[in-house]
Amino acid sequence: MMKKFVFIALLALATGCATCRTASEVAKEAYIGMSIKEFKRLAGPTAELEAMTADYTVYRIDIINAYNEQTAVSGAKFFHFDANGKLYKIDSKDFRWYDGRRR
Repeated sequence: MMKKFVFIALLALATGCATCRTASEVAKEAYIGMSIKEFKRLAGPTAELEAMTADYTVYRIDIINAYNEQTAVSGAKFFHFDANGKLYKIDSKDFRWYDGRRR
């Protein structure tokens, strides 16, 4: 019984966040007109609510880069939904700036 528990625990750790998707993966599969429910199923826990009003809802997925065992958020993709909960725009913002100039 204990061996089974340890195996399941190791399997869970090894798979990590198997349902987590990168911003570019989600953007490739998302389509204009998809519902928020479909988007949340596609994006999983990586999508975070950025803004919500009566007219629109925006979700954000951070773009994370890894450098020598360190990670940094270098930008984000934004998924815009209208008042009916349908995706109408995907855009992104680059956070990488150095001395006021883009690299």
